[in-house]
Amino acid sequence: MKFRLPLNDSETARLYWELERRGASCSGRRQPWSYRRLSGEDILVLALLQSRYDPRLAAILVDFFKSPHPDLNPVTFKEELRGAGALAIAAVVGEFVNALNPPFRVRELFGFLMSGASPMPTQLFYRGLYPLGSKKMGDATSQPLWGFKKWGFLAADPPFLKENDFPRRCYLFDSDSRSNMLQELAAERKRFTLQNYLVKIRSSISRQQALKDLNAAPGILKKGKGKGTYYCATG
Repeated sequence: MKFRLPLNDSETARLYWELERRGASCSGRRQPWSYRRLSGEDILVLALLQSRYDPRLAAILVDFFKSPHPDLNPVTFKEELRGAGALAIAAVVGEFVNALNPPFRVRELFGFLMSGASPMPTQLFYRGLYPLGSKKMGDATSQPLWGFKKWGFLAADPPFLKENDFPRRCYLFDSDSRSNMLQELAAERKRFTLQNYLVKIRSSISRQQALKDLNAAPGILKKGKGKGTYYCATG
């Protein structure tokens, strides 16, 4: 099935309506569109593709997939995803679904979908949303979340509905991203503490790992002792 992306407003309303019918936390309208006889798997593939233009849709899909859907055929779904070039997008959604500690059947589904999937060439996950030179663009490229970066994508905001609590483990940054965030913190503050660093990286690692980061970082100097310990740039 070939889809024309991004969907226009009318088509997006129809897609949201189709997802709502299947239990997703969204509201849409039954607008006319050009697609006929789409299966449930087709609808979800289209939604995953469209999520790269619609951050809220990405969050809706994470919320939707955290519960089992017995009517979904995993083999057909994977074949449709592969044909649409959307396996890596599904894998990203799966990374954040798994952060919510879903039931075994959900973890099993995404384990199957991720098996044999390859990361995309490095690129922004969201298309056409960030102006060049904007802070959002800078955050996405310098401190992408591991759930995106693992599959070749760059984005810094986890795809969760704002109504829901974010699990701490969704904020996973690799060492390169943490290094960039540490250098940014040093540029923002003349002196900073371990706690300042943990806040910067959203408490995504243990205090012990954070101390290792600070002690190993080039250009970062430790001063003081005990409760008076702080850090600063050497330059």
